[in-house]
Amino acid sequence: MLRCTVLYPNKNGAKFDFDYYIKKHIPFANEAFGLGGGGFKVSKGLPGPDGSAPVYLCIATAEIASPEAFAARMQASGAKVAADVPNYTDITPVVQMAEVLL
Repeated sequence: MLRCTVLYPNKNGAKFDFDYYIKKHIPFANEAFGLGGGGFKVSKGLPGPDGSAPVYLCIATAEIASPEAFAARMQASGAKVAADVPNYTDITPVVQMAEVLL
């Protein structure tokens, strides 16, 4: 199994509209990438135990069955999904694909 992780690095003064992200962008991305109801799971970064700022403001993860199928969806819809990013943030997301080992 593979996991797609989208990370939004925390930066001073960054804009991030969690309401828009959860209600509009995530359902749009789930549909565009064919992830269905079990699609992206979203986490909001919190301060560390010492009060330090979170490294990532937001992290979204989704399990995907095949890198080829996901790549095809990304090629077909990735630009549309990316075009929606300015509607909720001014942070450039980092996308990482990974093999789930455990």
